[in-house]
Amino acid sequence: MLLERIRRMRRARLCRRDQYVRDLERRRLIGELHDGVIQDLAGINYALERLRLGGVSADQHGEVIADSALRLRRSIGDLRTLLLDNYPPDLGDEGLGLALERLAETLECLGMEVRLEVSRTECLPPGTSTLIFRAAQEAVRNVARHSGAHEVLIRAGRRRGQATLLVEDDGQGFDRARLLERHEAGHFGLQSTSDLVTACGGVLRVRAAPGQGTSVNVEVPVG
Repeated sequence: MLLERIRRMRRARLCRRDQYVRDLERRRLIGELHDGVIQDLAGINYALERLRLGGVSADQHGEVIADSALRLRRSIGDLRTLLLDNYPPDLGDEGLGLALERLAETLECLGMEVRLEVSRTECLPPGTSTLIFRAAQEAVRNVARHSGAHEVLIRAGRRRGQATLLVEDDGQGFDRARLLERHEAGHFGLQSTSDLVTACGGVLRVRAAPGQGTSVNVEVPVG
């Protein structure tokens, strides 16, 4: 009787955690749309509306249309990337190491030198591998968008009962106050990822300073 009650309580706790994780993922997706595609589409709409109402001189019509078309193609590309981001690779078949290698390649395509160190990730449970990948994905996205880095380190593995991740760059860094301002303005980014890691019993730490790069460290217990 007592054992069955404990099992029911454990199932209920897992269901609540799963719902919480889904809510966090939904908030992250909303943040990505708000910060990117929605703002771009609003800008395109404003430019075309000015054109329709005669607020643009005749000799600038072609320029406005060409710029709007370019921004629209970029928005389509961003939406495709967002879809891929929310359907990560099959980590069960491909493994976390290969998924991280592909993330590293996105930075290399931007001209950054990336050092990838992966060890014992094949021992991680599927849910933990997905969580580490999500954290790495968000950290790499921030490096690509904001860091201006030349060198990046991505290290993942398992150590002393913990799944670990480190993403470190030598870029421009940032002020913690500015990060809080962005979060309060609705730019969720690493905060949503941190909430997701915390919901799974782990911790995400960010160390950064202007001109001194950024370090994102994740530890998640492996039960």
